[in-house]
Amino acid sequence: MTDIKLLITKIYLWILRKEFIKKEKQKIEDIGFLEYIIYSSKSKNPSAQALPFMYIIVNQSIFKKYSKWVQKYVLLHEFAHTKVKKIFFILLGLLIILSALFWSVFILGLITNIIIYLIKNQFVLVKELKILGLNSLILLLFLVIFSWIIEIHADFYAINKLGLTKVKSIYNEIKRKKQHRFIKILNWFTRPPMKFTMKIYSILNKFRKKVPNS
Repeated sequence: MTDIKLLITKIYLWILRKEFIKKEKQKIEDIGFLEYIIYSSKSKNPSAQALPFMYIIVNQSIFKKYSKWVQKYVLLHEFAHTKVKKIFFILLGLLIILSALFWSVFILGLITNIIIYLIKNQFVLVKELKILGLNSLILLLFLVIFSWIIEIHADFYAINKLGLTKVKSIYNEIKRKKQHRFIKILNWFTRPPMKFTMKIYSILNKFRKKVPNS
C-alpha cells in the first residue's frame, strides 16, 4: 500500500529543494514510537517542521551538531504541532497568503508611485496606498500573534515533558551555535524568543501552584 503521507512529504521537500534521506522511527517516553523524516539541505541551520497531512521533517544537522536532549526537545515540540487541529494550520496558511498578497500589492503600488513621480512629479492613489499599508501591517501583526501562540503551545508541551531546568540547558546549548542573521530575523516573526516563553511558563506554573485544586 502506498504511503500517501510519505509521498506528500517527499514532494514538499522536492519543492523546497531539500534532499530526502530516510524515514526514521524513535521511541519517546509517554508518546510511543514517533515517525519522522530526516532531510538535508544547503542550509546548515537546524530546523524542523510539522505540517498537516505530512510527516514531521527534521534537518539532519540537528542530529550531527546537537545533543540527544536537543534532538528530543525538537521532536517533542514538533509532535505537539501534530496534536493541534488542522484548521488552525489552514487558518495560518490563509493568513500567510493574504499577508503576502497585501504586501505585494502595497510594494508594487509604492514602486509605481515612485516611477510616476519621477516622470510627472506627482503622486497618485495616496489615500488608497495608506489604507493598503495599514491593512498590510494589521495582517502581519495577526500573523505574528497567531504563529507565536502555536509555537508557545508546542514549547509548553516540550517543557512539560522535559522540565524547565532541562529546557534551560537545552536553550543554552542551542544559543551557543551560530545561526544565519536572516534565520534569526525570521524567527522573531514566526516564534517568540525562548527566554520569553520560559518566563511565561515559569509565571503560569507558579500561579497554578498557588491556586488550590478544586
